[in-house]
Amino acid sequence: MVVPKKLIIYFIIFSHNLIYAQDGSILESIFENYQDIENDNFVLDILDHYRMQKINLFNCKLSELARLPLITTHESYAYLKLLRKYPYLKRTDIADSLEMNEAQKYILLECTKTDSWLRDDISINYRSRLISNNESESNFNNGYYLGDGNDTYNRIMCSYSDVAIGLLNHKNRGEQFKNSFISGYLQYNVLDINLIIGDFLPNYGMGGILWQTFGARKGLDVISPITRIGNGIDTYSSSVESGFFRGIAMEKEIAVFKNSLLRLSFFYSNTYRSATIDSKGYVSSINTSGYYRTITEIEKRNNLNEQALGANIEYYNDLIRFGGNLLYLNYDRFLSSSSSSSFYGKEGILHSYYLGINLNNLNLITELSIDASNNTMFKSGIETTLNKIKLALFYRNIGANFRSPYGYSFEEFSNPSNEEGLYYGLDIKFSRKVSLKSYLDIYNSKDRTFFVPTKVNGLDIFSEISYRFNNINILYIRLRNENKTENINVNTSKSLIGQVSKTSGRFATTTSVTNNLELGLRVEASYLDYYGIKSEETGALFFVEAKWDSHTFYDIGSRFTLFSSDSYASAIWQFEYLSYGYMTNKALSGIGERFYLYTNLKVINNLTIAIRYSISIYNNIERISTQNGNIEGNIQSQIFAQFDYTL
Repeated sequence: MVVPKKLIIYFIIFSHNLIYAQDGSILESIFENYQDIENDNFVLDILDHYRMQKINLFNCKLSELARLPLITTHESYAYLKLLRKYPYLKRTDIADSLEMNEAQKYILLECTKTDSWLRDDISINYRSRLISNNESESNFNNGYYLGDGNDTYNRIMCSYSDVAIGLLNHKNRGEQFKNSFISGYLQYNVLDINLIIGDFLPNYGMGGILWQTFGARKGLDVISPITRIGNGIDTYSSSVESGFFRGIAMEKEIAVFKNSLLRLSFFYSNTYRSATIDSKGYVSSINTSGYYRTITEIEKRNNLNEQALGANIEYYNDLIRFGGNLLYLNYDRFLSSSSSSSFYGKEGILHSYYLGINLNNLNLITELSIDASNNTMFKSGIETTLNKIKLALFYRNIGANFRSPYGYSFEEFSNPSNEEGLYYGLDIKFSRKVSLKSYLDIYNSKDRTFFVPTKVNGLDIFSEISYRFNNINILYIRLRNENKTENINVNTSKSLIGQVSKTSGRFATTTSVTNNLELGLRVEASYLDYYGIKSEETGALFFVEAKWDSHTFYDIGSRFTLFSSDSYASAIWQFEYLSYGYMTNKALSGIGERFYLYTNLKVINNLTIAIRYSISIYNNIERISTQNGNIEGNIQSQIFAQFDYTL
């Protein structure tokens, strides 16, 4: 790989002026802990939902607070216990006493409230979004796509007292109609029953059978994901067009002993999924992309009926939590997909049983899940705190043919299937200034995988050490190495099985120059070693960014990125937070530059308009290949606009 001279020049200039520090955006650090989707992310939708419908800390249940991303049941219990004992303390002071990180404190400040616990609040938010690419792509020109190139989104959310309503519609680029996807819900708390009609998500235990659309992945949060416990049924407010249920759900908690509760949950769903049906009438694959742009894609839309019955019973108190849940699925066609994310058969019952123990410095949870064909998944996690040291250990053993289409496991592969592994997590605070986060994950598949025609073995090691100079400047050094069995494409006609080692590192900074101006810098690199099967590959990324907040009615910002990689495999992914509820994750492959400029205008107290222009220039090609066809030339640019009105 040839490193661009401009990258070296910029690195020399800025390394003399800025101290390396943490990621510029707390939201980006939150996002990096979850399984990502290229554009719309479910985790951001959860944050956005609770930003509008804040959790009242003075009368909320333990399970409600633990629904927030990165906030575990163990931390929720400790936080609420301190708050109710010392109600005059600030939320940030309680979080500091529990040694919560900046991302957790941000979530608590944005998604909870304490100042309005004596009155009911009304909340209304309307959002409209338009994303348009400036360059024409071939699939829009040759009639292959039936619709235009605009991505449109509209959503309204309202809540008052015990009632909440949400409705959204979304159209992907290339789709014909603005209401291509419609989702909504009505939530009503009556007689201490949480009732939801419409779209919802249930999650229980460790998620073996029922979990959120996207679960935590291996990342900067090295401790809490392994013992995170599901906290019941919640509304669905995302434009991700898969993974949710549509029907009616009910949940009630009953006091049975002092400080002990029995939670009963039930739901019924009747909806349609999109699928590929073969000549025999069997379902060969489930379409979860949500794209309906072509005649072929439209023919697959909502052609598979799914009926689901689910139930959960759980007993919990401050010390112990145990329960069981089941999911009955019935389809109008036989599913014969080889995908590990798909149900197999026409109907069946999946069930799961879990136990959690919560002590002062020890948190333990274990779960056994059984699918409709009696394949099993067992997993168990434990975390403990010893002074300033947090330790975590997680074991998972998942059958090669285990199928749980709405389940989740904290693991290497994307679906809970065909894996055994042991994970170690370590979080040390040496002092108020120095901390270390690290994990080691050893795993293997039990059988061949979809992409590799043999068993996969892997070793994944991650470490990040930070030094806090002050509240503004922090030094971060992040290193990761993963050695994994892969099917290596030697050339267009030949592939070989072998181990691949990928090493990556990152240095990043943000620093406040003035009260209004913040500057940021990041340097990141990757190295792939194929052990002689093919040539090594490298990738590099460098960006500088500036943000100006007037603290009145506007803020502006920009980022300039230089990138270089030998192929897509060595590309470096760049998170870009655009506005509330929207973030992209760009794979920057090839040699080029990327630039974006944005502003958020606070027109009046309740109205915000966000605008962003972005452009990518690829210096090593004359035609850009995208998922929507080809772009003639080496430039790709986009306009993003979002309108938010809040009452």
